[in-house]
Amino acid sequence: MMFSLDYDETFSADPDFWRKFIELARSNNHQVIMITRRFNHGDHGPITDDVLGVEIVYTANTAKRDFCRANGIPMPDVWIDDGPEGIIQ
Repeated sequence: MMFSLDYDETFSADPDFWRKFIELARSNNHQVIMITRRFNHGDHGPITDDVLGVEIVYTANTAKRDFCRANGIPMPDVWIDDGPEGIIQ
């Protein structure tokens, strides 16, 4: 199973918890990627937190689902996001 984990106000709200989640998911043969509406530059640019080597996808304020489809990124099975509207809008 693939999990998409949001960064701002999700991972950043409790990094220790989410690091444990990532480790648990991996130990059970699941994949975790981080999909954020951030840009990979500027004030709210690249994520510098230790996210355990998780792939980070920057959508540059584009709806996450549309960005994945348009860029050949596999669609997550589970989206974890404090603002689920950002997945489709």
